This record gives sequence, structure tokens and C-alpha cells, in this order.
Amino acid sequence: MKIVWLTVLVFGCTPAGEAASATLEPVAATTPAPADAPAPADAPAPADGAAPADGAAPTPKQSAIDVSALALPPSIDADELAKDIALFERVVATLPMTSIETARATFSQGGATCSTFELGFALRREHCMGRGHYSFCSFDALAHGDEAFDVRATCRTSDSWPELAPVMATIDAATLSRRGFVRVDAVASLTQHDTARARVATAALAAALGPRPAVDVPAELRASYDQLSDPRADVVLGRACGAGGSPPAGRLAAHELVVAGRADLLRDALRGMNPEGRIYGALGLEALGANTAEDDAAFARLRTLELPLTVCRGCKNADEPTRTIDLAPFTMLPR
Repeated sequence: MKIVWLTVLVFGCTPAGEAASATLEPVAATTPAPADAPAPADAPAPADGAAPADGAAPTPKQSAIDVSALALPPSIDADELAKDIALFERVVATLPMTSIETARATFSQGGATCSTFELGFALRREHCMGRGHYSFCSFDALAHGDEAFDVRATCRTSDSWPELAPVMATIDAATLSRRGFVRVDAVASLTQHDTARARVATAALAAALGPRPAVDVPAELRASYDQLSDPRADVVLGRACGAGGSPPAGRLAAHELVVAGRADLLRDALRGMNPEGRIYGALGLEALGANTAEDDAAFARLRTLELPLTVCRGCKNADEPTRTIDLAPFTMLPR
């Protein structure tokens, strides 16, 4: 898996970084609210120009906002602001998101870039980012097959926010707010979670690897558990990475669960949605001597996949197939 919110090219050898993110629930549209607030049950109907259900991108339509009618400060260019409005309208046209391919085609019309990250067992993660002029927007979606079941979308305005703030309420009312985005200053965000589709995705994973155990995660182990189980966490397999030979964050997370003796959390990671986290789960169970016949069967199933895993070997990071990767250097057994 790769870091998707920002891509930084670094020449030379640096320690591998790994960022985790927590699962969010839908948010309401009317007032600023925390990210875990529930979404309204009566979501608005799709806007004109919204993505059709057959997977084809919609025909672009003229903006409903007359930029020339907005009271803009001298520092804001109306033509450049129109690019932001068009970007917001493309975001709106992807929501509520059902088909990943349709959303990708819709969002990409303005030159957005999209990346797909396979998670195995028909699960995937899609990340798209597009730019206007003063703002950029992105969405990060989890899907089973083509059906999105968890979506996070964000639109962020640049340093011009203080000048744009007075007119953004008008722009939001005609675009982002209609789909449930909540704005806090320069950042407007939305999460969409489809419980029924998520159950289908979870069932498909359980059919392949066995059901995930019921676990109780204490606060002091939450970050490590999330690092291994969150499909959006950037996890690298390795022992010593970068110029300093530091263990990657995923290995440190697995080690913490091993030290805590939490075989149940490692067993859950083995059957989770993070590809590299699954391997760390298996290595941790091996280190505890707690792997069962069912765990071994799940691990054997993983080893049949061509699914690429991100691996660090010193200064070198590369993707290697799950089926053929040499895991011996990454064992967590005492040497």
C-alpha cells in the first residue's frame, strides 16, 4: 500500500513512514459537527449531472453559480475561482457514491488523477485527487468489486481562504453542502458509509480467511491495532528500513501486540483488510506460539495470492507478490 494523500519524492535513503487513519462515520450537513456524527437519513436526491448508475460519466453541465455576481475581493480572480466551483460540482456529481468506476470517470473529467490499491479478495481502495485553482479535492473510497462501501471526501482551500471565506458560504450552498459536506474554515469534509455493502465485503473476507474474532481493544493498544487492521493505514513489511535501519511502524505495532500477549488482536489483523497488516498478524501469532490450525489455513490462503505487498529491505522499498515473498528475514521469533 502507498501513502495517498500526498506523494513526496525523496532522493536518497530515508526511513519508511507509515500513517494510520481511523474509521469515521457519516456526518450531517447542516451544522459543523464532529466527524463521527450520524448522517441524515433523508439524503438529498442526486443533482443534475450526477453520475448515472450504468457506470458512464455524466455529460458536463453549465455551472449554476454566476461567478460574476459574487462580491469578490480584488485579490481573487473570477475565472480562477470558476475552476474551483467546477471542481466542487464534479465532487458533488460523484455522490452518493455507488460505483467506483462511475465516480472515477466523473471526477477525472477535469484532469484529476486516480490510483487503485488492491486489498485482495475483490476488495480495493480508490484514491482520486483533483485541483481547481484555490482549492483541491480528493476522495478515498473502499469498495468490494465496483461497489463503494466507505468513502471519505475532502475539499481544502489554500492560503487564499481568508479572502474567499465571505463568498464560500454561497458557493458551498450550491455545491458541497448539498451532498452533506461540513466545512470547518478552509476544509470541507464528508464521510459516507453503507452498512449493507460493508457487510457484504466483510462476509467475502471471512469466507476466504475465516471470521474475525470479537476483540476488546484497550486505549493503550488502539494505535498499534489500527496500524495493522485499518485498510487505509500505510504499512511496510520489513525489519530495518532506511539509512538508520529503523524498524517500520507496522513491525513496531505488531511487536507491541506480541509483548502484550494479545493473540486475539493479531488473529484479527490476520483476517483484516490491510494486506501487510495480515502478514504481521501471522508473524506475531508465530512469535507467541499461538497460531491455530485455522490461523495457519488463513495464512496459507494468503500465500496463494499475487497481491503485491510493500517491503523494505534496508534502503530499498519494493512491491513483492504475497505468494512468493521471502518472509524469513521478517520473522518475529527471537534470533
